[in-house]
Amino acid sequence: MPGDVKITMTGSSAPGPPVVGGGDVFCGLNICRGKGHKVLAMGQLACGVGIVIIAVITLINVFAAFNILGFVVALFLVAMGLMLAVSALKDIAFLATYFQFLRFPIGSGSLLSVAGAMTIGGFGTFGQIVGGFSFGWGILMIVAHVCWRSKNAAFNVTLLS
Repeated sequence: MPGDVKITMTGSSAPGPPVVGGGDVFCGLNICRGKGHKVLAMGQLACGVGIVIIAVITLINVFAAFNILGFVVALFLVAMGLMLAVSALKDIAFLATYFQFLRFPIGSGSLLSVAGAMTIGGFGTFGQIVGGFSFGWGILMIVAHVCWRSKNAAFNVTLLS
């Protein structure tokens, strides 16, 4: 159809987002370098690192107690925290290919909310603080996506872009 955008993939890498700030469009959404986008990325990075720290401490504790379910949950939390932290820093082809929802505030906010809710039961008071903050930041990202979507600017801006 006229006006449709087609993406052709060559090789094994996924197409990256367009140049930020150039007025280009990706998936029908404009890209901008607004201050709010960078603030969300900083919070996502901080929450992702906090989740990884809590998950590694929990992983060590449940491994010593030989708790299989806790061990698997902690492994998933490490993976989720690393994905969130890395996607806040840089757009990587692997994440862009297999976890494309992390490119949008609603996707990364949803994962952050789930990981935050799982972290609340983690390592004591520190786990509750990190989990609660992560859950709240995820909700904030979802709300930001809804607000920015009306302006066609709902796309995550990475910190190293």
